[in-house]
Amino acid sequence: MKRVHRVLVTATAAFAVVVASSAAVAAPAEKATDRRALQARLDHVVDVAAVGAMAEVRDERGVWRGSSGVARLGTDRAVPVRGRFRVGSISKTFVATVVLQLVDEGELGLDDTVESWLPRVVPGGDGMTVRQLLNHTSGVYDYVRTLPMPPGREFVANRWRTWTPDELVARAVASPPTSETPGAEYAYSNTGYLLLGQIIEKATGHSYADEIGQRIIGPLRLGGTSVPGTSPRIPNPRPRAYLPVEPGGTARPADYTEMNPSLFGAAGEMISTTRDLNRFVAALLDGTLIPAHLLDDAFCDQ
Repeated sequence: MKRVHRVLVTATAAFAVVVASSAAVAAPAEKATDRRALQARLDHVVDVAAVGAMAEVRDERGVWRGSSGVARLGTDRAVPVRGRFRVGSISKTFVATVVLQLVDEGELGLDDTVESWLPRVVPGGDGMTVRQLLNHTSGVYDYVRTLPMPPGREFVANRWRTWTPDELVARAVASPPTSETPGAEYAYSNTGYLLLGQIIEKATGHSYADEIGQRIIGPLRLGGTSVPGTSPRIPNPRPRAYLPVEPGGTARPADYTEMNPSLFGAAGEMISTTRDLNRFVAALLDGTLIPAHLLDDAFCDQ
């Protein structure tokens, strides 16, 4: 039973780490020791919280890829180190990158109000800015807090449902804001990134998915990365994903690999690989995608 309770925590963990260093290349023995330590940490993740896990580390010593656990419960199939998986809120970093590219191009401004781009969508939107949506200080309520969560039956019933951003934003704004004054407090909000996805569409005439494809996925050749929209599937190779459900009153792990990702939209629908995420983050931090000063402008305290 101990193992089952661990499985219920999460399904598959994946990590991508970029390390920049000017240090000399380590000796073979040191390198081997370092990689064994990485594998031990990956094994620990599986031991306490996951069915399977994968990781990719790129540093001055080269590229290391590792996995632990299994790709599917009830089998001994290894987690594919180049496998695809749902990246969740890492999607927000892609959306934020597109927004900052548009700021750099003069198509929108960090201090533009939400009301100026999305009239009458958010109460108080005339005092809420693009910058505040980016850095989670807008005060707009997080729609995820209004949704049924696992292991309840209501969550399972929504598995294949297609949600629109308008529906999800409406759920959020039916609740009071998290602070009386936009910009006053940090409060994580998935709703803010749904709104940013809509602002991207207003500014460009294209969906945020198209803009991510044209501006990031294509130029960086991220062959394992996609914005699936309403498609429930993850292309192979990929591990299976599990969530706890209670069909008979007792929580058990259920295969939840296929589901309609429109529930998360611009806040978390994307699919990728550790390789692609490393390539993306490296390009973001080295100035390939946006000027470094824009990261400070968008995310530092104002």
